[in-house]
Amino acid sequence: MPRKFLIPGRLPQVLALGLFVVLALLLTGAFSVQEDPYQQGLKIIREQGASAGIEYFRSLTLEKDDPTSFFYYGWALWEDGYVEESEKAVLFLIPQVEPESVLAGHCHYLLGTIKWHYGDLKKANDHLTQSLTIYQNHNRPKLIFKALCNVSAVEIRAKNFPSAHALLTKAWRLKDQVEHLGYYYELKSRVAFGKGLYLAALDFSQKSFDEYERIKAKEKTVYARCSIAFFQLLVGFVEEGIEETKAVEEIIYSSDGYAQLSFYNAVNWMLIYRCSKEEYAHIEDNLVNYVQETNDTYLGELLEFVRDWQCEGE
Repeated sequence: MPRKFLIPGRLPQVLALGLFVVLALLLTGAFSVQEDPYQQGLKIIREQGASAGIEYFRSLTLEKDDPTSFFYYGWALWEDGYVEESEKAVLFLIPQVEPESVLAGHCHYLLGTIKWHYGDLKKANDHLTQSLTIYQNHNRPKLIFKALCNVSAVEIRAKNFPSAHALLTKAWRLKDQVEHLGYYYELKSRVAFGKGLYLAALDFSQKSFDEYERIKAKEKTVYARCSIAFFQLLVGFVEEGIEETKAVEEIIYSSDGYAQLSFYNAVNWMLIYRCSKEEYAHIEDNLVNYVQETNDTYLGELLEFVRDWQCEGE
């Protein structure tokens, strides 16, 4: 007899709110009841934001009592910046799934992504490589594409740009199998940035934005615009970079759930203030505190880069 999935005893509360969110999305036509429930949730994350996705998958987990729903609940937590909670969820789940199943691959993929966030590159590579192997064994090209991209992200963090480029080249061969190339171009931008090719990084960031906008991934488009502004400032398109930074700030402060992105935009403001010879210590202090609290190593790298950047006239 199949073992019943064990839901942890202390799922975050507000179930009533979660059910209300799901009902509201159904009534407003955000998705059809005929759609796959997991794809419905991912669509909510993409179009409505990760907070709504948390509520949806929390409710779905309690309704269906299955490990797949709980995995996506953990994924939504990750997407909304609740990294520690997401890690706890996936560590709870992984002993309960078949070790060579696609769902196990998903768990390793998320754990690898979390370890990458924390800067533990060895563990990140181990988990992501394991997910890639599982996906290859199941012949799942879309998932292979995503895993290749994330293994390349580990190589980028390790500043092993030739290896990252080779992995992205493999991923490119599967481009016709995937819905969008937003993350692919995002990583191409980071490779170019690491090589000091800031104009190419700007071009790839624009392509990333175009892809995310096409699939209506609102939060991702805001992140891409942060990157566009950053590289505009680096290549000397200062006026455009300032205007883009202002526009991103307006979006962030008029929206719910984009607080994390405000710190990426703050990097741009720090660069603008620093090169304008204006006081920026308050921005830097806020960024330092946030990096220490969240262990967002990529944001920390951007902060160090701006500190060392040689402004015109220096």
